[in-house]
Amino acid sequence: MSQPAASGSTSDTEEAIADYLRLLERQPEMASAHFNLALLYKQNRCYAEALASYENAVRLDIDDV
Repeated sequence: MSQPAASGSTSDTEEAIADYLRLLERQPEMASAHFNLALLYKQNRCYAEALASYENAVRLDIDDV
């Protein structure tokens, strides 16, 4: 399954976050999606959410992506 694309504006970033959250509902073990979600959260200055997503990516072994 393809992953949502990130872009520059806040509304686009929020839409991409929503897309990743829907993807993770279907595929919660997808480390790369957690990592990309963390990047989007960081871009939106949602640091607690970014940290949680980074931790999930590490827990799922992001190096195997």
